[in-house]
Amino acid sequence: MSLKNLPDTFAGLMVGDYISVSYANGKAYPVFAVANAKQAGKFDEGMYTSSVGLLATVGPEFNSANDRPVPNSKSDHPQWEWLDLDHEHKRPPQRRAAK
Repeated sequence: MSLKNLPDTFAGLMVGDYISVSYANGKAYPVFAVANAKQAGKFDEGMYTSSVGLLATVGPEFNSANDRPVPNSKSDHPQWEWLDLDHEHKRPPQRRAAK
């Protein structure tokens, strides 16, 4: 896949801002993008998966059920004004917690 076949955006060359793995009958099916050469000036990019699936090995399972916030922690950067990089969705005003 050549980089010249990818669309150029304000954030750089874009393959896609998503990732997926689906599980069926104990097998994992990853989804990945492939960009072909442009046809008549139009991009030709598709999403593909494996037809056989990969064995999903059994291992430890992790979750955040018992996680707690770190007391008195602070961010080192200001809160973003936008929820997305395209500046289409402005962050809603914060609600103050009831005392």
